[in-house]
Amino acid sequence: MLGSALKVAVAAPGRSVATAAAAAKSAGARLLVLNRLPEAAAEPSDGAGAHAMGELAEAHRIAILFAYAEACSGRTHLALQLTQADGRATANYRATHLGPAAESMGWAPGNWLTLARLEPVTLGLLGGLDHLAPEVGRALSSLGAETLIAVTDAALEADFPAAAGLYGACARLRAIENGVPVCLVGPDGTTHAAAADGMALAVEAADGLALVTLGGGQPVAPVPRRPDLYHRLVEGVAG
Repeated sequence: MLGSALKVAVAAPGRSVATAAAAAKSAGARLLVLNRLPEAAAEPSDGAGAHAMGELAEAHRIAILFAYAEACSGRTHLALQLTQADGRATANYRATHLGPAAESMGWAPGNWLTLARLEPVTLGLLGGLDHLAPEVGRALSSLGAETLIAVTDAALEADFPAAAGLYGACARLRAIENGVPVCLVGPDGTTHAAAADGMALAVEAADGLALVTLGGGQPVAPVPRRPDLYHRLVEGVAG
């Protein structure tokens, strides 16, 4: 059975969301991805910013996945929220891997992984440093993610400066491991993508957007795993 294709648009940081949404829709994209605005204050998942994104998604009839700082119960999380083309927010994910830089800013890691449905595709969401932890993509793909979308953050690059130059390699590796397409968005909006077999996908630059089509090819088997063995190896090891 052929996989479902999803055309994704990534906006350059600082660009008007309304302009980016209109351009993405015109280009045939079904999903617009936005980096976190560093100057934006933390707010709840149902705050003014989220409502504004919902209104823009509905007005332009395009789904929007945006990164933001989420305020909840006295904590701040680096989060991703998926808003459908009808304006409904249907998924919110808090990055589970952050590192020392985030801790120094008072950010707290999330405690769950998130699958998000964007018909007819099931997305696995990754934020922060999640793309550097193989376990995240593996868990999501094992539970049914057909595409992995990772949105990194400029505030965290100081922890792993070498990794910032290897986004393309990382996207390909996560794809090979899990047998699903991967789209990895850098802090400056630079986009790297790989097909399910690990081959790099062409990313088109047009009208201030990066455009890439994920999926649509034959399913690929993931690299086999031995979870029973891994469990024994890590027993008693502090996290």
